[in-house]
Amino acid sequence: MKSRVIIILLVMVLVLSAIVLASTEVSSNTTIANAWGNVLPSILSNIKPPTFPNRDFYVTQFGAVGNGTSNCTQAFEEAIKACNAAGGGKVVVPAGKFLTGPIDLLSNVDLYLEKGATILFSTNTSLYSKPEVMGNKYTPLIGAYEQTNIAITGEGTLDGQANNQNWWPWKKEGKLSDIRPIFIRFRECTNILIQGVAIVNSPAWQLKPENSDNITIDDVKINSLGPNNDGIDVSSDKYVLIENSTFNTGDDCIALASGGGAPNPPVIDIVVRNDQFFHGHGALTIGSAVSNGASNVFFENCTVGSNLSYPWDMLRIKSNLKIGGTIQNVYVQNVKVVKVSRAIFSVNFGYSLKLSHMLSATSTRIPVVKDIYIDNVVSQSSMYVLLIKGYEGSPIRNVYLLNSKFENVNKENVLNYINDLHFINVTINGNQLNSF
Repeated sequence: MKSRVIIILLVMVLVLSAIVLASTEVSSNTTIANAWGNVLPSILSNIKPPTFPNRDFYVTQFGAVGNGTSNCTQAFEEAIKACNAAGGGKVVVPAGKFLTGPIDLLSNVDLYLEKGATILFSTNTSLYSKPEVMGNKYTPLIGAYEQTNIAITGEGTLDGQANNQNWWPWKKEGKLSDIRPIFIRFRECTNILIQGVAIVNSPAWQLKPENSDNITIDDVKINSLGPNNDGIDVSSDKYVLIENSTFNTGDDCIALASGGGAPNPPVIDIVVRNDQFFHGHGALTIGSAVSNGASNVFFENCTVGSNLSYPWDMLRIKSNLKIGGTIQNVYVQNVKVVKVSRAIFSVNFGYSLKLSHMLSATSTRIPVVKDIYIDNVVSQSSMYVLLIKGYEGSPIRNVYLLNSKFENVNKENVLNYINDLHFINVTINGNQLNSF
């Protein structure tokens, strides 16, 4: 009789467990279906690349010479001002090498590089040291402030000419990345398009839209392995599409940020798709300066790493108790990981950031990470699948890994302070995982 009761109780536990698991799976599937089927299309409907009048303003008509040595700074300035005054169009850079100082874009101007065109940015630091309305000591190589309908397009190359002799040695001298010029910085702008061009040899961060919205970055080749050479820093922006692009960077490939305590808007409604990530820290990173949060982030149909070059992590989240920030509603699907050197998904609430000293020494901002959905990821090689270092007072919550396969994983998951971790149809090195 006693054994029969035990058997019945065991059966009941198994049935209840199956019901709970089924309920969890249905709930996650409903959330995921709504995100990809409704939220994502709504975001994409708000992202529309700017268009420009059919007018061409060749920089050579304004005195630019593409011999790689003549100073074309004034020619670029005059061509951009003429294009803007006429109501907009293309400022065309033909084949050749055009040496210039900083370029300021104006509304309704598309800086268009024809095939074979290269813009070389001077390494004369005094050209970039004019006071900048955007806060940095050095003006960006290409900048825009409070402009509408701006673009950089074409088949040419933007070359910052940074190397171990120019700009990059400043890192060793203790000069932070916010001192060296950003390559492309658009602040408080609307309707931005960057398409087709290659970006190489950046002094610091490469492409940084800030407090801007309606941004399309398409088919851009980012290749710069210097210090702090993040590929794209999406900073307090809304409605951003990054697609069909390649990343070979000296820091995070794509980083989402929303300030280190400053009253900036959150970064929200971000779509990353059909991209390839080679060298870098995180393929997609959220943080570290994310005090004002990040949400509605979609990452799909991407390839991460190759047999020769690879990032540290596929998805990387980093913050600390001075930065804080709520990161939520992150959706990943259909990603092929050839190799990452560290983890598929990492969270670090103890990340050390130099800008922390700029915040109040007594302030505490508790970081929050929740509602992360990773679906249909196939990985060929990684150190970890999960490298989670949360915070006792704020454990990571509601993380789902679904329909994924991870091979050649070298170490066990690190799971410090995480609740509601769910595995559904997931294997690591051939072993089925169970939720907890």
